[in-house]
Amino acid sequence: MTIKDSVIAAYRRGEIRTDSDLFDLADSLKISTKAVSKIVFQEMAAGTACAGCKNIGSRFFNSPAFPCSICTRRDTELKDMFEAE
Repeated sequence: MTIKDSVIAAYRRGEIRTDSDLFDLADSLKISTKAVSKIVFQEMAAGTACAGCKNIGSRFFNSPAFPCSICTRRDTELKDMFEAE
């Protein structure tokens, strides 16, 4: 079982409810809390439709509340294109 599988299994069993649970899991797996939180947020976002494009996926940056990477990139390109110089 990989580290990612271990984190996802712990999330699905309901073992990650608070920040301290996240820190404890990261310590026990000997990885950073940032890596654990990224895996947890990807799992939370899986199956959630993006607010911008309505695609379902797990390409969210920080949390399920953010738009997916495709929408974020597209918004940045549009802002750059129409921005006055």
